[in-house]
Amino acid sequence: MLQEKEKPSIYEKFAPKLFLLGAFLLLFVNLGRRPLWGAEGRWAEAVREMLLRGDLWVPTINWVPHLTKPLLPYWLIMLSAKIFGQLNEWTVRLPAALSGILTLVFFYFLSRKFLEKGLALFATSLFLTSYGFFYYARLTQSEIYQLLWVTAALAWYVYHREEKSFKGYLIFWLLVDLAALSKGLTGMAVPCLVVLMDWLIRKDTKHLNLKALLAIFLGFALYFLHYYGMARASGSTLPFYLIIRENLLQAVSPYDHREPFYVYLIYWPELILPWTPFLFLALGWAFKNWKRLSLDARWILAGNLAVFILFTLARCRRFYYILPILPLSILLISIYLQFYYPRFKRFLWGAAWGFLVLEIAIFAIFQPILSSPSEKAFGKSLSAFLRQNPSLRACAFKKISANLFFYLSLPHPVPVFQELGEVRNCDLLFFRERYYQKEPLLRERAQDLWGLPEKLRSRDPNKNYLLWILKEGNFSVPGLISKSIKDGSNEKSS
Repeated sequence: MLQEKEKPSIYEKFAPKLFLLGAFLLLFVNLGRRPLWGAEGRWAEAVREMLLRGDLWVPTINWVPHLTKPLLPYWLIMLSAKIFGQLNEWTVRLPAALSGILTLVFFYFLSRKFLEKGLALFATSLFLTSYGFFYYARLTQSEIYQLLWVTAALAWYVYHREEKSFKGYLIFWLLVDLAALSKGLTGMAVPCLVVLMDWLIRKDTKHLNLKALLAIFLGFALYFLHYYGMARASGSTLPFYLIIRENLLQAVSPYDHREPFYVYLIYWPELILPWTPFLFLALGWAFKNWKRLSLDARWILAGNLAVFILFTLARCRRFYYILPILPLSILLISIYLQFYYPRFKRFLWGAAWGFLVLEIAIFAIFQPILSSPSEKAFGKSLSAFLRQNPSLRACAFKKISANLFFYLSLPHPVPVFQELGEVRNCDLLFFRERYYQKEPLLRERAQDLWGLPEKLRSRDPNKNYLLWILKEGNFSVPGLISKSIKDGSNEKSS
């Protein structure tokens, strides 16, 4: 007599829907409430100016070409702004959050090649709640786009690695191109390196054929076609030079982001938080049981190590550079946990749901509400003042963030001066507050200063700005207060 199949519990039946709901809450709640943060303004302001100029190929910040990054993220943000008819924090971040959802989908299908259905869903929950994923899925930066297409390329590969079809090779390379066109050549290097590890583990040479070579050629041609479009639109070969400078030269002789060679020993575990202990356990287990591991488990371990070594050898190092290691790390953890999953399923899922709720509370609710609005408040106030006084000419002193330019939303460039003696024909001069403390001539000459009230100021001095009104007159700046700043003290004037 056939044994009756065990019915799934109510929890198992609704777990996928609850998980999807949790993912949307973590990635979309208050998505547009937090003012632009960090480097987000580079994408937001570049897109604003591209839309103003009707230019698809040359991103600019304050009308100065900004060609250091590929164009795919700009195009996705432009599409979002076109669909919703406005460019603000929500439409700027929406493509990143949607990319996060797609990344989860691709990761689930990737993990299904290694894990049974329930554990694959749990692995996806680990991926969702890992700090490296949800943090960048809520920011309008290029990292999440690269992670999406790296994950998609790996998923496509594992589903088609036994085939030798031109179509399979070409789609893999199109996905690799999308990863590279999101952030740079690391988007191409990571999936190719991981695939190479699989070939070496399996001693597989069947993909060394003419169809694969033709797909590789077309993939590289498409990648360089993008830069050809940038070069032709800008009338310069600079985009091709930047491929070398921003990718190859940065790896061997970086001009910035120089950090110690051991830094990824810190950053890698940070990306996996709160599941970092499981990463150490999985690595120890995999090394100890190498001979007994399946070929797939060996491949995932080798892929993790290869990506770690790749980014460690590159002398330009940053926390988010190694983000593409995340899907491989979560897969390794999940392969390790499959031996304990049946016994501790309720505990593991309980921990995942607990962390998910905590992360929604911290990063989707409290962080957006409590984030400092200093750049936004100052930019909006100055923008309103300039609309009220269109004859006044505004200038900037030294480095100004792209976030502030976005909130100013001016239809023309702002003259930026590096020395106070160079300032000419300006009615207003705005600058970071820290420059006031560092420039004796500025402290000596600046009289009519305006700044944010204390409740709107940021604890980061780089985000607080001052406005110096050089033109004589009885002016009042909405949202700002007249300030007397001497020797680091801030006092409201009467």
